[in-house]
Amino acid sequence: MRSIYGSDICVTFCEEFANLKSFDVFDQSVPTFIRQKPDFAEQVKVYISYNPPRNPYAWVNEWITQRQTDPDYFIDTSTYLDDKLGFTTKQQLDLIETYKRNDPDYYRWLYLGEAVGLGTNVYNMDLFKVVDKIPDDEYITEIFYGMDTGFMVSATACVACALTNKYNVYVLDTFYYDPTKYARKLSASEQAERVHDFINEITNKYGVLPYNQTIDSADGGIYTQYWQMYNTQWSKVHKLSEAAMIDRVEDLLAQGRLYVLKTPGDDIFLQEHQKYQWDPATVNSDNPRVIKEDDHSCDALKYLCLDNEQILGLSV
Repeated sequence: MRSIYGSDICVTFCEEFANLKSFDVFDQSVPTFIRQKPDFAEQVKVYISYNPPRNPYAWVNEWITQRQTDPDYFIDTSTYLDDKLGFTTKQQLDLIETYKRNDPDYYRWLYLGEAVGLGTNVYNMDLFKVVDKIPDDEYITEIFYGMDTGFMVSATACVACALTNKYNVYVLDTFYYDPTKYARKLSASEQAERVHDFINEITNKYGVLPYNQTIDSADGGIYTQYWQMYNTQWSKVHKLSEAAMIDRVEDLLAQGRLYVLKTPGDDIFLQEHQKYQWDPATVNSDNPRVIKEDDHSCDALKYLCLDNEQILGLSV
């Protein structure tokens, strides 16, 4: 939030308003600025701007609906369709058409600002393009790893993704260890060893070293063991809300850039994403949550996309 005071201007501006935890944060901050009103001004103008969350029950969507009849508020909306001066480039317009063609609901939310809702299934599985191999006219530029870890009753999944010269993302393979299938559980060091072997196999197969390795920020055991055993620190992801992290993956899918290679590990990856669902008890709330079952490769992909969103070209 910023305030500007001058000889003929007196405003307070809050950008990315929807990112606030609740309206209370804004409500408590505004008096600090408006009480500094200079004598020449009748009032301090307060401006907010934001992109509406796709969930109609998000606090900001409900809050703005309640303000529509309040005479103290002026509400305006705009989209790229209102650009009369040509700020939107042809390249951006072409990208928007890709969103519109691949995932109309995502397009309506991201570019028309509509609260399209969440539905029950998290992802549109038609956007996961399953292929036999990377085409001959593409080559890998970077390889990323994302890992969600578990121990006694929770699985460990490590997803390997490649970025190519055509800016496509390929899920090369998925390491998956489910401790519930074994009487003797692997220790943290044993899991670290198997993940390391998996990464070495990918490195040797494609001839590309890891660009970044991202791990669940809540993990301690495997992170520490891997560092001690292989002198490699994984990047601990700075988690956002479930919806915000999922938005990164949906952005990649809606651009039509995610491909999945046919491997046994990726079969598990696809199965988990197919079953990945919002919790019906929370979907109509301002804090929707996913069902935390068989979601380990889903979490691994979310962490990977979030931690590398700039190089992957994710705009959320």
